[in-house]
Amino acid sequence: MTGIPQEEYLKIFCSRIKEEIFHSITHHNQIWQPDPYDIENIHQESRDCFERLLNRISDTEQTDSGRIMLLLGDSGAGKTHLMRAFRNQTHEKGLGYFAYMQMTSSVSNYASYALHYTIDSLDKPYCAISGNMTGLVHLSNALIERRHVVSQDDIEQLRNGELNRDELNDLIHKIADDILNKEGEQFRSVDLDLIRALLYLQHDEPATHARIRKYLRCENMSEYDCKMLGNITPRIQEDDPDRLLQALAHLMRAIDTGAFVICLDQLEDIHLAEDAKIKFQRAMEKMTKLAEIPNVIVVIACLEDIYSLLKSRLPKPQRDRIEKDPDPIILHGKRSEAEIRKLIGIRLQDLYDSHGIDSDSDSDESIFPFRDETPALLVGMPTRQILDWCRQQREHSIRNRVPPQLPEIIKPESDPEPSPKPSPIDQLWNDYLACPHPVPESENEMLQLLGRMLEHCATELGHSLECNIVQREDFLDIDIRNTAENTVFAATIGLCQKSPQGGALAKQIGKLQTMAGKRTAIAIRSVEFPADPKTKIAIRLGEFVANGGKKVLVSDADWRTMVAMESFREQYAQQPDFMHWLQNERPVLGLPSFQQLMDFQQLMVITDISSSQTDDSRSQQDPPTHADPQPSPPDASRLKIGLTQGYQPAPYEVDISQFVRHAAFLGGSGSGKTTLALNIIEQLLLQGIPAILLDRKGDLCSYAKDEAWRTPVSDPARAQMRKALRDKIEVVVYTPGAIEGQGRSLNIPIMPKGLENLSSGECEQLANHSAFSLGKIMGYKDQGLDRTRIIILGKAISILVQLNRGHALPPVSE
Repeated sequence: MTGIPQEEYLKIFCSRIKEEIFHSITHHNQIWQPDPYDIENIHQESRDCFERLLNRISDTEQTDSGRIMLLLGDSGAGKTHLMRAFRNQTHEKGLGYFAYMQMTSSVSNYASYALHYTIDSLDKPYCAISGNMTGLVHLSNALIERRHVVSQDDIEQLRNGELNRDELNDLIHKIADDILNKEGEQFRSVDLDLIRALLYLQHDEPATHARIRKYLRCENMSEYDCKMLGNITPRIQEDDPDRLLQALAHLMRAIDTGAFVICLDQLEDIHLAEDAKIKFQRAMEKMTKLAEIPNVIVVIACLEDIYSLLKSRLPKPQRDRIEKDPDPIILHGKRSEAEIRKLIGIRLQDLYDSHGIDSDSDSDESIFPFRDETPALLVGMPTRQILDWCRQQREHSIRNRVPPQLPEIIKPESDPEPSPKPSPIDQLWNDYLACPHPVPESENEMLQLLGRMLEHCATELGHSLECNIVQREDFLDIDIRNTAENTVFAATIGLCQKSPQGGALAKQIGKLQTMAGKRTAIAIRSVEFPADPKTKIAIRLGEFVANGGKKVLVSDADWRTMVAMESFREQYAQQPDFMHWLQNERPVLGLPSFQQLMDFQQLMVITDISSSQTDDSRSQQDPPTHADPQPSPPDASRLKIGLTQGYQPAPYEVDISQFVRHAAFLGGSGSGKTTLALNIIEQLLLQGIPAILLDRKGDLCSYAKDEAWRTPVSDPARAQMRKALRDKIEVVVYTPGAIEGQGRSLNIPIMPKGLENLSSGECEQLANHSAFSLGKIMGYKDQGLDRTRIIILGKAISILVQLNRGHALPPVSE
């Protein structure tokens, strides 16, 4: 732990902030979110297998190796958690596109079902840590921006919104022809209409985007809709969903050898259905057929016992394709002591980070206020049971203001948890959501729908919050009150769908701010907000956010879910377990747009956070040399680095020749690693041997501070050595950039020049890599508040790159 008193940590632990940190179940609506609690070495075999499959896709020499991964395990073993990890790995590294779906028991056309959830998946943010850009727009950008196949003039015309409809249609047909003609062999099997459809997503008009999503879902389209898309022919034949899925896979492969990952989760939901084995066979037949496409990876997750019952219906060749190369992976839910310590520690660190308390880098395994021996007593228990126990202990601590108790020594259950019966409401919702649900076309109807769904969210929360919605002109005033009738959130929401051309969107933003007054102003939009930092509207939006406003993208998939929920609730609200399902699954609250609109979980409890501020700054008043530093020994070939233990301690010396190779100083927190290393370095400096110190924390820079050398020292030997060291050495501080003459710049560019040759997605990925590297230099961790800082840094680098196209990005820009 840091120097902060333990009482402060216990006070935070006993608050109701972040009550969800020990939640033990991963819901399907969390698949699209970054996982702050992922432990990478849990289920390592599965992760390694998935990485090998991804590497096979990117391998230029394609093979006929299998690409179906079968995950089997008991309830709570972590199957859905792994799906989330796979999705984050695929998208954060820009390795492809990920579609997630759960098994359903009633559909007859599995290709149509798979296509719906594929488009729904692609309509989620491609990489939530980098922004709101959806997977579909990411795919569209990759299509148009690669290798200068399309001229910059054509791209700007397509995006600037100044063309009339006929000019737009002509330009899209021209660009699509250019792509097919210039790209060569790899695009010969790509569907021309699919290329055209994706190009329309470059045009910043909500109605056009809505029509394209209808087309991509193979839904019926009006004659007018088809005309507005250049007389495109709708895909409404029974086998069209299958063809479009294949066309998407071929396009992803042609663009950047990207993987198309299809995850089929909760396969066990089908086993109680009528003709379950027949339906299971049809579903597996569709998945194995898709896996024949060279860049498709299929991941299937199922309870082990249910799969054993269902697989007997499969023909042997099909079973072999599913179960061989790679072999099925059995997930084991029982955790080791080290894994349990990490499971608890990473959650507590996130809790403390939320209060601005940065955990010390040497204390990653601290689990306070849990007793240190807690993990050993929980060994062998499954993850879900461990987290449930921690949740119960925290609830006990909150109510009684006491630290958690030690667990009773529980013998791990030898039998797995019984396979849970699928909720009939969950299956009904899954099927219902796959049906067409037209989104309102008028902005007023859309705004009213959003208001009704915000009120609906109170029901999903069990009415622990009350939402009061009032419409004023084209805006919604929302007031959220807690059970004590205190207003905890007040905002004004405006639907800002206008084009940025001619200042129309800027006027909407201005009116929203005026109407909001002192409330939080929230601008929502069903297409991406303009992001080019060189444009006036991007600058205006930046000012809007800087003044406390929020931008929220509400995707077509989210609008459809809202429409579906209204009619679904009306139809099934009287079912006995409907309300339990609604409050457990929270299908609307889990939508990405609603999570951005407001943090309902945080609003549920308003807690007074201690006003006392802890001082976590590290003292830099004295150079980081510590107990009993030794003056240079008479024999310059040997370094005295300490004393032996025993009745008569004797100097412990090491030959200087031992340090011509690498040396590592290993030990626990506070064991003296830094003290020993600096003791050796100072003795080498006194012999005229220069040293380069890489200072991630900022501690070592105190060697360059005059006041640090003037601090009184009581030990005469230490004072003599410090004087000799000060006379001997010259300290020079090099930093990534120089500010007002402080330090010397390393002149290492944050981003190299030539990025204009890459797509926007590739530039975004490089900016994130650069931010991650800089974060590591500054001692940031890849979690908690540090992760947020790295994300913000990555976004800033991305914007600076766009403003400095054609030039390397220096460490400090004037």
